[in-house]
Amino acid sequence: ESARDIQGVPHLGAFADMDFFYLLSRISWRPREAGDLFKPVDVPPGFVTDLASVPGVFWSIASPQGRHGVAAIVHDWLYWHQDRTRAEADLVFARIMRDLNVSTFKRWVFYYTVRLRAGRCRQRRERQAAQKK
Repeated sequence: ESARDIQGVPHLGAFADMDFFYLLSRISWRPREAGDLFKPVDVPPGFVTDLASVPGVFWSIASPQGRHGVAAIVHDWLYWHQDRTRAEADLVFARIMRDLNVSTFKRWVFYYTVRLRAGRCRQRRERQAAQKK
């Protein structure tokens, strides 16, 4: 079922600190429903991600690695690439987790965590992009 939504296997290389990873192969996500409002996403090899930024105290509930990992990589890419709004990037994150059969509870935890906290990461990236112009 989810194989048609996600193309590619997220082969990752780790940096020495093991806090960040780089994508060794392309992954893509395509919306499942015909007429879906979301656009497809392609994440290229070489993209750097921290997977899911989950504080250690919450790892028993929501580990940074797991079924939601592909959604986290795509979400990081959308925040970095910024070809859509933050709200849409967060909804795509939730949709991919649903497509990958992540439990409703974990989807809720991850989605609302990014809605409440990840805006700062996006704003930092926007400032970096503005400085380069």
